[in-house]
Amino acid sequence: MRRVFLTGASSGIGLAIAKSLVEEGHEVWGTSRNLERIPKLPRLHPIRLDLADRLSDREGIQFRARRSWLLRRCDQQRRGRSL
Repeated sequence: MRRVFLTGASSGIGLAIAKSLVEEGHEVWGTSRNLERIPKLPRLHPIRLDLADRLSDREGIQFRARRSWLLRRCDQQRRGRSL
């Protein structure tokens, strides 16, 4: 199981990737401007993030600060390092 931080998880390619990762058993934190657009699935955790909304940005930044280990792991996976 991997932990994934995914932007644009409410539609299009982002949503398809989120669904695929969840089906494979991964834990996904997905962002969207509108949380109602992210389907309620086990292991899919919605995060409101709208770059045009300062409060939303702060919420997203606070999440990232609390979950910095998650972002480091995602970055390591992106670079091809084993965990």
